[in-house]
Amino acid sequence: MSTPATISLSLLKDISSKVDPQLRLTWIAPDGHVYYDSNSDAASMENHSHRPEVQAALRTGEGSDIRHSSTLQAVNYYEALRLADGSVLRISRVGTTIYALLFQALPWMLGIFIAITALCYYLARRWTKHLILLDTMAKELKEQQHRAEFTSNVSHELRTPLTTIQGYSELLAKGMYQSSDDVSMLGNHIHKAAKHMSELIENILKLSRIEEGSRDITKESLLLNDVISGAWSHLKPKWQTKSITTDFRTDDLRVIANRKLLEDVFVNLFDNAIKFSKTTHNTITVRAKRQGQATLITVADEGIGIAKDKLPRIFERFYQTNESRNSRHEGSGLGLSLVKHIMDVHGGTVRVKSELHKGTEFTLRLPSGE
Repeated sequence: MSTPATISLSLLKDISSKVDPQLRLTWIAPDGHVYYDSNSDAASMENHSHRPEVQAALRTGEGSDIRHSSTLQAVNYYEALRLADGSVLRISRVGTTIYALLFQALPWMLGIFIAITALCYYLARRWTKHLILLDTMAKELKEQQHRAEFTSNVSHELRTPLTTIQGYSELLAKGMYQSSDDVSMLGNHIHKAAKHMSELIENILKLSRIEEGSRDITKESLLLNDVISGAWSHLKPKWQTKSITTDFRTDDLRVIANRKLLEDVFVNLFDNAIKFSKTTHNTITVRAKRQGQATLITVADEGIGIAKDKLPRIFERFYQTNESRNSRHEGSGLGLSLVKHIMDVHGGTVRVKSELHKGTEFTLRLPSGE
């Protein structure tokens, strides 16, 4: 059986002899059959084309998956990269708990990636508060009979970036790369994982600050168009490369609200509209009008939509409508929860209607405050 020239079996065997025995390397052909596996005889292994992480890597260049073994305490983590010849190199390991992963990852983060030292320092200083916050949130969700799902989603959101950081940093630390391009690629993956973890923690802290200071927020008279324009500008790096047009008409209406919090509402709604847009012909529409003693604002898109059975739960913390762990739509499931909390502290409401493949419309209701 011939193999691509971009990597050799002897190199993989040499790498396997040097890394942690718990780290498993598998080299997979584009059609799914296994060229090499550091723990098993490749010739006797089944075709891997159905594995989620392999499918994602072949499709997008990288993929990851977390699968529970038959024992409750063992979890298998997988990270896969598509090589230049179309084959896939997969790294996998068996873990135990989120805390074990964290303590294993921190030495690599601190020792290798000076660029994220500030983030590590921040996490170390604030970790106790984060754990208390997560515990408080878990108790609340238990009262709502959703604690099991909460724990699963928090664990996944934290495990995924930590596993990425640990796996790729170990490759760099042991010099297991062939060129400066490889170093740049691995460093980029680590940077993205650290950024994702930072955003997750920041959103958790935003929820905490809103709940703790809901009675003390400062409100002022705001020109609605200014708030919406500010939110849209904030997301420029995300929409400027996509086929998206806007149609914002607010008739110069003013609202009484906290500027930063209201802007966060539109940032999260626009972010979802961008994230779940179609490949072509997408328009995001905003309309506003007075209705009695309130202002009604609609934010509508022409994206992929939300299934009817998912709609009742989209404002729950950590709930994501796309349940695939390899979804191309990255996110923590906290954005819409933030929207609901912000509307709550303003005495307002948020409603949603959606249809698959046609789009989604959110309706915000803000009291006049006068």
